[in-house]
Amino acid sequence: METSSGIILFRERSNTKELEFFVAHPGGPFHKNNDIWYFPKGGIEEKDYHMLPSGYKCSELQAAWTASYREFYEETGDMTLQLLSSLPIYLGKIKQSTKKNVIAFAKECYWNLDPDKCYSNEIEIEYPSKSGKFITIPENDKFAWMTYENLKDKTHPKHLVFYEQIIEKYKK
Repeated sequence: METSSGIILFRERSNTKELEFFVAHPGGPFHKNNDIWYFPKGGIEEKDYHMLPSGYKCSELQAAWTASYREFYEETGDMTLQLLSSLPIYLGKIKQSTKKNVIAFAKECYWNLDPDKCYSNEIEIEYPSKSGKFITIPENDKFAWMTYENLKDKTHPKHLVFYEQIIEKYKK
């Protein structure tokens, strides 16, 4: 089963004190007319398990954090060291589907992450499906800060538990 891992950045809106979450809209023709948004994430690769010196293999959780940081950079173009300046909040692991698990971390965003300045890596997809023709698309084509209220009907329903945990932890 594939496991993806990602970082949910959040910040407090200065005018309302409401939390906002940094999300991305998937690129390409399949999502062109869909108003769906996700936190940046991607698959944990074998190399993510080998980040320790002397060839020691790290745990799934350590590999997940490594993958999350790498994926955040690949999908947003933002390789800020602020992501590494403090420990992330581990939100857990969910079963998204019969083929995929998702691990999520949270980090409060203290820096100016401007969605309009973000850019994504490109990927190659077969389009139209089963045509044998391939096109190159951005993995994500738009970025935004959204409140839970705006996001809850636009993201994967199984991811809502992650956002709700952040809201609960932040209230304390």
